[in-house]
Amino acid sequence: MKIGLIVETSQLFRMPVVEDELRRAAGKYGHEVFNYTNNTTYAKNGLLGAVLLNAGAVDLVVTGCGTGVGAIVAANSFQGVQCGFVADPCDAQMVRELNLSNAVAMPFSKDFGNEGVLNLRFCFDILLRPMEMPMYITPETRAGCEEMKREMDELKAVCQTPVKDVVKSLDAAYLKEALDSSVFRASFYDHCKDAELADLIRKKLG
Repeated sequence: MKIGLIVETSQLFRMPVVEDELRRAAGKYGHEVFNYTNNTTYAKNGLLGAVLLNAGAVDLVVTGCGTGVGAIVAANSFQGVQCGFVADPCDAQMVRELNLSNAVAMPFSKDFGNEGVLNLRFCFDILLRPMEMPMYITPETRAGCEEMKREMDELKAVCQTPVKDVVKSLDAAYLKEALDSSVFRASFYDHCKDAELADLIRKKLG
C-alpha cells in the first residue's frame, strides 16, 4: 500500500515525529510512505489528498492539523475521499472496519500530551496492520458497511464536483500552491493511474 502523508502548515513542528511513527508502522507491514506535505493550509491539503487518491497515486492519505477538524472537513469536500477521524487507537480500528476509509484526519496538537508519541504509534500500528482479526465487524455486518460506503460515494457523485473538473476550474497559481513540491513531481506522475488527470495537472503546473 502507498501512503501519502500531508501535514498542515501550523503543525510542521510536529511533522518529524508523525513521519517517524508512520514510517515505523509502514515498514513493519510492508507499506511505502510518501511525504507530500507542502507547508500550506488544510483547504489546499484537502485538494492535494483528493488528487492523490483520485489519481490512484496513493491508497491511503494520512493528514491532520491542530484539532484534525479542519483536515477532515477539507478532505471530505471531494469526491473519491472517505476520510475518518482518528484521535486514538479505537478510532483507527473502527475507521478501517466500519467506515472503510481511504483517508484519516488526526489532531496533532489537541490532547497530544506526554503520551502523544505513543498514541501515534498505536494508532498507526492498528491503521496499517493486516485486518486479519476484526474487532467490531462480522461477516454479516460487513455487507452493511460496504453498502453504506457505496451510498456515500453515490451521494458525493451528485453533490460534489469531480476532481478533474475541480483541477480544470482552479487558477493555476492556486493549484501550484496546493500541489507543487519536489516530492509531488518525483512521485505523483510515476504512481498516477489516471493518465488524463496526470496530463491535466502537468499542463497546469507547467
